[in-house]
Amino acid sequence: MKKATLIFVLFFVTHLTYGQVPGEWVWKNGAKQFNYAGNFGQRGVYNKANKPPGLYEAAEWTDLDGNFWLYGGWTGNSISNTLWKYGVKYNQWAWINGKSNSADPVFGIAGVAHPKNTPGVRTMSCTWTDKEGNLWLYGGAGAYKEGGSLYNDLWKYNISSNMWTWMKGGPAIDYLGSYGKKGVESPTNTPPCFQEMGVTWIDNEGDLWMLGEYHCLWKYRIQTNNWIWINGNYDVNSKAVYGVKGEASILNTPADEGYFNYTRWKDSQGSFWYLQTKPAYAYKLGILWKYEIWNNSWTWIDGDTIAQNNHNYGEKCKQSKLTQPIGKGECRTCWIDECDNLWLMGGFYIDVDGAKTLNDLIYFDTHNLNWVWVSNDTIQVPMSNYGILNVSSATNLPSSRSGAVPFKDNFGNLWLYGGIASDFGSILGDLWMYTPDTNCTKCQKKKVIEETGNLNNEFNVFPNPSLGKFNFSGLDKESVVEIYDVRGRLILEAQTTNETLAIDLTGNATGMYFYKAIDKNFEIHRGKIILQ
Repeated sequence: MKKATLIFVLFFVTHLTYGQVPGEWVWKNGAKQFNYAGNFGQRGVYNKANKPPGLYEAAEWTDLDGNFWLYGGWTGNSISNTLWKYGVKYNQWAWINGKSNSADPVFGIAGVAHPKNTPGVRTMSCTWTDKEGNLWLYGGAGAYKEGGSLYNDLWKYNISSNMWTWMKGGPAIDYLGSYGKKGVESPTNTPPCFQEMGVTWIDNEGDLWMLGEYHCLWKYRIQTNNWIWINGNYDVNSKAVYGVKGEASILNTPADEGYFNYTRWKDSQGSFWYLQTKPAYAYKLGILWKYEIWNNSWTWIDGDTIAQNNHNYGEKCKQSKLTQPIGKGECRTCWIDECDNLWLMGGFYIDVDGAKTLNDLIYFDTHNLNWVWVSNDTIQVPMSNYGILNVSSATNLPSSRSGAVPFKDNFGNLWLYGGIASDFGSILGDLWMYTPDTNCTKCQKKKVIEETGNLNNEFNVFPNPSLGKFNFSGLDKESVVEIYDVRGRLILEAQTTNETLAIDLTGNATGMYFYKAIDKNFEIHRGKIILQ
């Protein structure tokens, strides 16, 4: 077969399998009816008749093979403890683990896997997929009520053995936490129980990060099985410190001024993004934050710190500084594309008439710092327009919802499952896929190179350490070099006119500084310099 023919066949098969029409939704699987009870089938076996129940605030993962996983969640009558797997290439579900009815946790022995171990019924949990392909789960609520049966236990699920391991925390409920000393690893450190926060990331080293109660930032080192309190203050009276918009500072903090927060991303540079929302009527606008590990600093990127109840979606696929969507809670359906656009859909907000859900699909362009309205409606849509199963159509439309969970496949398609409908009593059990339209997401890609790498083979910083003068070599003629202090403050910015640049820090306090070199192609090199 000729190469051109092979490429066409692969495209044709992929198109038939996924229904990839840019800018359109496809109803892929699941039930149309509200509060669907599920069809479990035979444990561990894919079947086209298998369907999870309708689930709200379930735990979700995507494994290293691109398959989707669900655990727990509120069904409308009880909380589930069932683990499901969706095989993307089969378009079928399999019931993998857990019972079809409720169950309490079985902890077993800490650090030891066992077939009987189970986190039990859970909702509003935090999740990660590690570099080895294990699925991790932290905390959540074991009973669907405010302020009760909250856990702070950490679990690991091994796919090949089909067994859970209780790793850390618990089994006591409503635990207040043991913070230890900020930045210091200790086996006694333990985050507290909390609810309505599901903000997690995994760093480039494979460690697990979580934003917990009081918006304190935690890191869990898998290798040592220890938590580290990294950032924030555990004070019920703490307030956000925004600093200057666009400027990082170690003093900045989201603080404890938001709830129903689940919207988070990790970009290609390894930076963590978080959309903090407070969906009360007077706080419709969300605050977008970025956290960078290398300088342990938050940056207030977007949003208004003053309470407002105005919003503006603008025109579809049109970038504008005036575009500002409604700030929403329980918006777990968030994705990041290959160009570092931050996508999200739905969630709920509080209007003068009460709580309302939305189905708006929007993204934030991290290069131009603009919100863009992409698809769906900006008003409440009570019912989905499913169309024909597995058939893409411009008229297909998922209904407004909150508490749905996101997935992204290996082709860059955006998926969501379930959630709670606009009446806040009907639980959804449908699976949808959306294919982004690249005509609506023009962007420039960035490539980050840590200090162990180079912009090119000649890049170098010397002398380092230095008494004041540092030379940057191997840059192009349009590179920008930024110098930050340990508090994350930008203290110097310079643009090159040739392949070398001399930086003079004489007169500044001795110690460690951070640099970031950005070339004309938006490739980035960053590292540390020492001023003696």
